Order: sequence, then C-alpha cells, then structure tokens
Amino acid sequence: MLVANLKAEWGLYNGAVGTVVNVIYLNGRRPTDDPQPQPDVVLVRFNGYRGPAFNDDHPTIVPIVPISRSIECACRCKRIQIPLRLAWGTTIHKCQGMTVGEGEAFRYVVIHPGNHAFEAKNPGALFVALSRAKSAGGPDRDPDFAFHQDVLINEDRFREVNTPTTRSRAAEIERLRRLSVECRGRESLARAYEELTFERLLNWAQSRAVS
Repeated sequence: MLVANLKAEWGLYNGAVGTVVNVIYLNGRRPTDDPQPQPDVVLVRFNGYRGPAFNDDHPTIVPIVPISRSIECACRCKRIQIPLRLAWGTTIHKCQGMTVGEGEAFRYVVIHPGNHAFEAKNPGALFVALSRAKSAGGPDRDPDFAFHQDVLINEDRFREVNTPTTRSRAAEIERLRRLSVECRGRESLARAYEELTFERLLNWAQSRAVS
C-alpha cells in the first residue's frame, strides 16, 4: 500500500494497493549487505494505475523510488524511505473511502469489533467498516464482509452509546433537521408570494387590455 500521494490523478494516492513485482539494488549492492541497504527502486503493479507507461509491455507496473518525509517533531527531521507498507489488511480508520469486494484491491471486510466499548470510543466505526463492502451478498453469492465472531445475535454489541461525542452529533443532526424544515417553509411561502404577485400582474394586464 502506498503511504504517500505521489500522483493521485494517475492512481498513485495514499492508500492505493498494488503487488510488488521486483526489488532493485544498484551499483552492486545486495540486500544481505551489512548494514542492510534500502532498495533503490521497487516495481509495483497497480491495477488502477492510469498514468503513462514505464514499460509498454506492462503498463500498470510503476517504479517506486525513495522519497524524503518530514518527521513530526520539533526539529522537523527528515528521513528517506520507500513509501510502501504491507497491506494484507488495514484498520477501519485507514479504510475510509475504500471500496471492498470483487474486482477491488481488497476482497473482503473482516470485522472483529470487540465489546460495546469499541463503538463507545469510536462512534460510527462499525458503520464505516460495513459500508466499505460492495455487496451484502445474495442467493447466488457470498457477502463481501464477515464477522470474526458472531456479533449479529449478541445484543451487547449494539448497546446504546451515550458519550459527549454522540450527544453532540445528535444535537447537530436535530439542528440541521430544524433548519431544513424552516427552509422548506420559507421556500413555500416565497413561492406562494411569487404566484400571487404574478396573478395580480396578469389580472392587471388583462384589465388594461379589455379597457
């Protein structure tokens, strides 16, 4: 998985998933050297790559080279690294915006939510995880998600969450609902006034035409 936005419009964005094809060391260096050197280039196949081809025979293979990254510290140190990490799986927070299912980089969503305290500390996280899947399954196909343990029959998993975060969210939802109702009321009133004004103008014009 890429951990940097190299060229998002080409499909090389933070979170893009590919398959490592080759790891290249230059100038006679070897991965067994001491100290172990960093690769000069890693060739990765990104199925969603849409940029110019590095190799015409394999247009989705992209060379990934080391880049400089700043460390979040007071001195703003920098390090040189290959912007890749293993992607056998990922966290719920990291998977936001992903699509999971047949034909995608990740085939299944596997969820192990723990007890009800997980949702209390991370309200909405389970919904984020489930909503990544393209399909909930059907008569002829498996679902794109599965629970590590049977939480569907354990009501304790879905205990009502009452935290400052959820209370604030509920208050904001209610505020937006009231604004929506008020806006619809104002819109209907404005439309009625416009129709009434148009009717008056029409009557006035017809009266003038008759006279």
